[in-house]
Amino acid sequence: MRKTKYILPLLLVGIVIAFSYSGRRAPTTVAKVITLPTSSASSGLTTNALQKKFASESQGTDDLEIQSCLSFWKNIKEWKSSDLSVPDNGNCEHVPATLSNFHGAYKNFCKDYYSNSHNDLLSKSCLSALFAYRIQSNYWATRDVPLSEISDMDVLNDRLFAEFYISPANATLVAKRMLELSPESEGASKMVLSTSVAEAYATHFPPGDSRWATLQELMEEVRANLPQNSNELREMEAIVSVYGAKTMFDAKEAAQRISSLSESPGLGFYYLAKRAADDGQYHLAAQFLREATKREPAQARYFDQLQRLTDPKTAGMGFPFALSLSGLSK
Repeated sequence: MRKTKYILPLLLVGIVIAFSYSGRRAPTTVAKVITLPTSSASSGLTTNALQKKFASESQGTDDLEIQSCLSFWKNIKEWKSSDLSVPDNGNCEHVPATLSNFHGAYKNFCKDYYSNSHNDLLSKSCLSALFAYRIQSNYWATRDVPLSEISDMDVLNDRLFAEFYISPANATLVAKRMLELSPESEGASKMVLSTSVAEAYATHFPPGDSRWATLQELMEEVRANLPQNSNELREMEAIVSVYGAKTMFDAKEAAQRISSLSESPGLGFYYLAKRAADDGQYHLAAQFLREATKREPAQARYFDQLQRLTDPKTAGMGFPFALSLSGLSK
């Protein structure tokens, strides 16, 4: 089987690693818990409801295979990184169409680790396939369930990753539910901020739009939950301050203020350059990037972006959204 068929499903792992959220247990007194059940005792979606949903979205399955798949998915959900082997798909061969690529990728990359009698370290490809499959199977099982009825933070975490590919706005709603369940959580706070900033950029909030001010208020609400020296907080503060300014003059003042207070003195000018590039002012963006490199010469991405802007072959391409989220696993 050609492994290239499964490249797209495995792209999920980048976000999984970036957003991985530990310590995700919710208060037991809040709402329902949605799981992938093997009996009708589930307090969320019953086994019968899942079986009917499964049967309606897949072909060639009988009740025994559906039960096998639900049990297999439950084992994937409960898998721990300390385990030396991974769940065997057993008799689960036919799955809903939206999961078929993830199912195939899992079998292709993880079949050698079903028993793992030699205790080999799991390959990155297998781990990627496992995480991606877990995310998508949890999302498939709960996508029609209101967020207010889900209190399992592991399931919410997986749903957030899946929603992020569909709409950052939907991912923000999931993150807010996570923060509602765990209001002092560093992980949930980072989730809310990162998805909100991504939503603002993806949906093109105009510079100076009032929604940037709302995002600033959200940042202040959860600031106490976050390490004040975190790279993520600095990045998000820079984005919100620069893009929230009504004029380029105000944005430049914001960049100067951020640079004077931050451990990353070029950061404000980096996002100021991005704002200028978004407006098509590439010459001005290059000026701001030169200022960023002057203030922070060790930051390679400033130099890389300056080269992109000043190269005639790429000068009109702008530069990509570069929010760093590397600390979300902490």
